[in-house]
Amino acid sequence: FYYRNAVSGARGVYANKDIDSNHILVAIPFESLFTTATASLGDDLKSFDLREEDILAISLLYEKNLGAESKWFGHINILPGSFHNILYFSLADMDALQGSNLYVLGKTLRNQI
Repeated sequence: FYYRNAVSGARGVYANKDIDSNHILVAIPFESLFTTATASLGDDLKSFDLREEDILAISLLYEKNLGAESKWFGHINILPGSFHNILYFSLADMDALQGSNLYVLGKTLRNQI
């Protein structure tokens, strides 16, 4: 395997030979995943009628506020500061997509939030 930065700014790990099926490439301990079970506020927030996504969002904000004191500081610190997807397109950019499936998808997603 090797790591590289693409011209587009994307980065990733690439295989330089065929990989057998059922071969484990990466094993990540459960405790290293940010889930409702591992988030500091996970258990406290489960008593409210919240969706899992909401519990994770609130927990992420809480952990971000803790700064370097957070177990998740290293992970949170490298999250992107902005997003570039259909939900954040301007209305003019959305209108330019009229007639496409992407326009329908974008409108549907915007109406859900």
